[in-house]
Amino acid sequence: MGWIARGSRWAATTALAVAVSGGPAWADEGDDAAGRGSVLAELDRAALVRLVLTAPDEYPLPGEEAEFRATVANDGVSPVEGALLAQHVPEELEIVEVGGEGVLEGGIANWRVDVAEGEVAEFVLRVRVPGGADAGTGS
Repeated sequence: MGWIARGSRWAATTALAVAVSGGPAWADEGDDAAGRGSVLAELDRAALVRLVLTAPDEYPLPGEEAEFRATVANDGVSPVEGALLAQHVPEELEIVEVGGEGVLEGGIANWRVDVAEGEVAEFVLRVRVPGGADAGTGS
């Protein structure tokens, strides 16, 4: 099976590590009325950060390039400083470009993430499918 035939998981995997000043205020263990909604209502707004991953709508063919975009939105009231964004790239892909001030180490594109409150930052990774790769169906 070619790497593209792995279905929707063909895209590079991404992780964002953010150090925050406070954690969630979990309900007491004995509180039967506490549900998932109550946890969200009590989260520290200073720690709310969104990560949106964008990949091509269609699978690239052998020899074509694809662009992966990670968008980090700081919806909190404090800046995100010194967070790390790591995008793992399958060995079968050729890395063409790690945008911004990203650093490539062992098939992992890494960026330092600093995003002011209410702001958005984008990080781009461009890869190429090897010419001899099997073209998959994406299913």
